[in-house]
Amino acid sequence: MSEEKKESGVLAQLFQMFFAKHWPVWVGGLTLGILNILLFAIKSPWGASGGINNWGANFYKILGISNFEGAASINTS
Repeated sequence: MSEEKKESGVLAQLFQMFFAKHWPVWVGGLTLGILNILLFAIKSPWGASGGINNWGANFYKILGISNFEGAASINTS
């Protein structure tokens, strides 16, 4: 029983350290930058263009013009 309280005390301290206090702006920026570099090295970085693309696709789907049958595709290679 005392081990559970000790573990919850450690978890509470970690939570307080990371989420209860405000971080300086430079620490948050540096943390996000490092995470983005790691994500870029692993797969792909965070970005806004993918979300905007999804919004546009949903907008066109609502308007009923999501099918571009007969349109020529663009070969970028």
